[in-house]
Amino acid sequence: MMVSMAVGTAGDITGADAVKARLGSVLEEDCRASWRASADNIRNLEYLAGTPLVLQGGPEIGIIVGKAIRDMRAARARGRAFSSSITCSAAVSPPVSTTLSPSLMKGRLILLTDNLCFSSCLSVTDDFRSLGALHVGQPTDAATHFLEVREQYLPSGYSLFSTLESVDSTAPSQIGPFEPALTYDGDISDTAALEAWVRTYASLIPI
Repeated sequence: MMVSMAVGTAGDITGADAVKARLGSVLEEDCRASWRASADNIRNLEYLAGTPLVLQGGPEIGIIVGKAIRDMRAARARGRAFSSSITCSAAVSPPVSTTLSPSLMKGRLILLTDNLCFSSCLSVTDDFRSLGALHVGQPTDAATHFLEVREQYLPSGYSLFSTLESVDSTAPSQIGPFEPALTYDGDISDTAALEAWVRTYASLIPI
């Protein structure tokens, strides 16, 4: 089975679920990202809640986005800067077990990335690699533990300002870049050639 990872969208919210859906509940639950409780961030999430990204993304995404909005509103009402604590005990807790639960998937998982992979794509790539997926394709980009880009026009209307809305205190300060075990030098948009390359060379890497 080959999973193709590209530029992140809502994956910071659903990335761990994508891994669990394929390999089982093998990830320990940790602290969720803490959102900066600003009026603009709340308005941005309220806007996103009505877009196809959330409405067509399944009920879980709607529930998580709704909770983030409520948490930011509550934090703002209490005069707090973030929706939750940015100091999480899970970040320093030792792992409960080093033994993974049995995978629900039969066969080999092949993870394909290109050099545009960043943001949530990096988080899911890290998860799949740690669970034994064979990483092929192109090296990824890199990112930090600050998440969820929001853009807005400057008062002039001629340029945009970008900021980050949340932080995951349990994540490393830098994530990536990740180097694949097999690097693809061809045209990664040529699906037929890429699939033929994977079939030819993936079997040479021991499981």
